[in-house]
Amino acid sequence: MRAGVVRSELREETIEGLLAATHAEIIEMLRSIWSWTNDAATVRARIREGLVAGIVDEASELGFAPVDSMRMRLVERVRSLFVADYLSRPGDYAAFAVCDDCDGATFDGGLYHEDCMRPRSRTALRHRAVRQVVLPGGAGDLPLSSPALRRA
Repeated sequence: MRAGVVRSELREETIEGLLAATHAEIIEMLRSIWSWTNDAATVRARIREGLVAGIVDEASELGFAPVDSMRMRLVERVRSLFVADYLSRPGDYAAFAVCDDCDGATFDGGLYHEDCMRPRSRTALRHRAVRQVVLPGGAGDLPLSSPALRRA
């Protein structure tokens, strides 16, 4: 049986604190997303956490979907979205970067990002080399960058 919902007034400071904490945790996760290609253990840990569910699309291709659980915190929901997207289309993250100064995230390797106070010639974005990793077992030893996983 579901526990009753207790209504209480939310203060603006509480909401701002929740959003700031969620933002900080997500940005920290995104700063390390480049390493997921080389670290199958990290990817498996996200799957074991229950942040994603395996799916098969109408073309019988494997992929991942974010999960929605009543007890998930905001940060877990956002992490679920990024993890599912990464696992389904890891190639899209080949040039993904987060600026060290403004926390701006970009999929173009940092060539263009808005609202950064640092002059463009001194950007703190770092491009990570693309590497291919094969996760043994499960999906028939598909590399994370395989077309079968990108199409899902």
